[in-house]
Amino acid sequence: MRVLTALMIVTLLSLADGATGQERPKITSISHIAVYTTDPAKTQSFYVHELGAVKGPDPENPAGVRYYFSSAQFVEVLPLPAGPTSVNRLDHAAFNTSDTGTMRKYLHAQGVEVPSAVTIASDGSQYFEVKDPEGNKIQFVQPAARPDVDAIFGIPPTVAIEQRTSRGGRKSTVATLTEIYHFLRLLYVKLGTQHCPDCNVPIEPQSAASIAGTATAN
Repeated sequence: MRVLTALMIVTLLSLADGATGQERPKITSISHIAVYTTDPAKTQSFYVHELGAVKGPDPENPAGVRYYFSSAQFVEVLPLPAGPTSVNRLDHAAFNTSDTGTMRKYLHAQGVEVPSAVTIASDGSQYFEVKDPEGNKIQFVQPAARPDVDAIFGIPPTVAIEQRTSRGGRKSTVATLTEIYHFLRLLYVKLGTQHCPDCNVPIEPQSAASIAGTATAN
């Protein structure tokens, strides 16, 4: 019943005639629902093994966990708070939108009570929360932008970059210095000609027979 009420508010908002003429950003899909659990192990087994979801951390609430069915749709599971419990285990429902900032301003113009600012989660997504007429919490989420590539494979260890903090000061946790020595060494090995450090003779590939003959002669 409460989930249906949550869906109804979005429908009513879409039919509302904005007094300010401000256009409502598009709601692209349902983002997620958040539920409480008393048995995290059984909940994980249900969503991962039975339903095939992928478990991930919860950037909104470190105590929770997310079970992803796609990159932008998931079930958020939270530990049940201490105290009296009720039959309803829904914490909130959430909708994806193309622009949370504009959506917050639009709802404010329609008379809906909104927070003073949009929250940015640790994964880069943006969201804010309102309440429907029944008091259910409704979130509007702008998913984080996808990177240009999902993964990079096949890089040999010799091309790895070693990074370290430049200084130990309080404000030096982001800036780094890149060690290019490994790249220079690899460049000279591939393009240069190696010489014996004692006789200055160029080092060339030798066959097994040549190596055995040289060892026997010496």
